[in-house]
Amino acid sequence: RSVNPASSTNASIESAPASLDPGTAVSRRSDRSLTTVLSASALPKTQPLAHDAALESPPVIWSSQGQGGVPARKTSRRVRVGHLYADLLNLYADRGNVMSLRRRCEWRGIDFEVVPLGIGDRIVPGAVDLAFMGGGQDGDQAFLADDLFRVKADGIRGLVSDGVPLLAVCGSYQLLGHYYDPSAGARLPGLGVFDLHTAHPGPQAPRCIGNVVVEWGGAPNGAPRTLVGFENHGGRTFLGSEATPFARVAAGYGNNGSDRTEGIVVGNAIGTYIHGSLLPKNPHLADWLIALALDPSGTTKLEPLDDSVEWRAHETVLGRFAPSLRRSTESRR
Repeated sequence: RSVNPASSTNASIESAPASLDPGTAVSRRSDRSLTTVLSASALPKTQPLAHDAALESPPVIWSSQGQGGVPARKTSRRVRVGHLYADLLNLYADRGNVMSLRRRCEWRGIDFEVVPLGIGDRIVPGAVDLAFMGGGQDGDQAFLADDLFRVKADGIRGLVSDGVPLLAVCGSYQLLGHYYDPSAGARLPGLGVFDLHTAHPGPQAPRCIGNVVVEWGGAPNGAPRTLVGFENHGGRTFLGSEATPFARVAAGYGNNGSDRTEGIVVGNAIGTYIHGSLLPKNPHLADWLIALALDPSGTTKLEPLDDSVEWRAHETVLGRFAPSLRRSTESRR
């Protein structure tokens, strides 16, 4: 994550929206090669936060096991991410979403655990606080379909019903709909968790590929509404008449390239075509998922982090593909 010192000497900290996280910004880069100048209010990541009742944080426990002998801040908060089919569904660096969640938890002193859920592994009720499924090719989707129905179906439906946050990207998004008609071969039935179906128009049809910018209607109050990433899919997805899209397309294709919808949201579960990885360039979405993992009611507030690098990447994409939205985003931060 190192940046050009010449370009960052006078850079100012651009923290995540204060309305999301009312506490003091926590620097988590003091042990890295980033040369961005920290604001006077930023604290080293190994230091405790000043007490703020609005954070509703549990008691802090100190450990002497931090790197370099520096005490590591630990709390009783914990996030367990169930990573489904990590070895099969990992197109376009989708695993980076889990890496982003891990680091954003660790920077806050939140215990983080990945629960692998591969072929043959059942989803035990109460065993995970957040679930993630990445993208895969048609062959991968067909290969895991039997396990999805026989072993994981009830568990996934239970997660969504219980309000456990779930992020499904591209191929897994399609599998959670009613069905997927590939460009060749038999129809692949889906779990029906999402009210949608997907059809590939055929090998001669152009793919939906490129950078994508969307407006997230469910963004927390005061947070930027934009999300940026990359899409590459041949299938066209169509939502049911009563389904709620995750976002509206400002640049790119989204679900099908025609109705400007992107993804779907059902309770705390999100389906989307956005790779990139999605979460590193959209820290407000990552924190929304973490907060729901800690408390599905959505009342948990997280300590803010210094996200200057993340927002710089986000705004660079906006500047290239949706400049009017960049100005709107800057006004909200």
